[in-house]
Amino acid sequence: MESTDGTEIEFKKGANTASITYDGNNINIENLNLVYSSGITLPQGQSISYDGLKDWRLVEVDDFESGIEGWKNYMTLGVSEAFNTAPILLTFSGANKTQSGNALAPFNFLGGGAFQRVGYMVLKKLIDLTGIPHTQVKIKCTIYVTGTPEGENVFAAVAPAMNTTNAYEFLWARQYFSNDAIQGISTFNINMGSRTAGLSYAGEFIIPTNQNTFVFLVGSSMDQPADDEGFMIDNVEIWVK
Repeated sequence: MESTDGTEIEFKKGANTASITYDGNNINIENLNLVYSSGITLPQGQSISYDGLKDWRLVEVDDFESGIEGWKNYMTLGVSEAFNTAPILLTFSGANKTQSGNALAPFNFLGGGAFQRVGYMVLKKLIDLTGIPHTQVKIKCTIYVTGTPEGENVFAAVAPAMNTTNAYEFLWARQYFSNDAIQGISTFNINMGSRTAGLSYAGEFIIPTNQNTFVFLVGSSMDQPADDEGFMIDNVEIWVK
């Protein structure tokens, strides 16, 4: 039944009623209970809010199952150019292992006559949120420490650009020792020696920002060969609201 002013349609079944109203701008459906069999798709730039509050929206996932996902190697925090060799994919492998798939680790730079990490090795990626309205960004990332580190630091940070050499904002840092290592999580089938996954950290970092582009980075002060000390990352997620 349409109301006299044409702005409301009322439904009645027994003692129950529902209505559809139009205020000139929005259509509101009372007691709405919809089931979507194929999900909900929003146009670009739109979002869902509940009781006036917008929830987090997942906009990017790097699980490294299809490649290195645009990540780059940097030899130290102080260099402005990416290293000419890409990061490497490590595969969880071995009998009776629960984990599967790939993780991403920095390439081992040649130093001191042997494959050895030099200074603060860094993995960087440019995050581009152009066309996605936001005032906050949440980054989720699993960070693994591998081998037997001896007082080495691992850190995560953001920066305004890939070539920034000093304008870093650190989100998290921790120093690791060999007795921190959790052995037996997995081994990896790579040709640079066997790496054993150590202590992992599932980081969640919230950044108030409306910038369309910024850099997320993870680095370390590892200074030994890859099969002795190292780190890797997995399941990087970018959320906005």
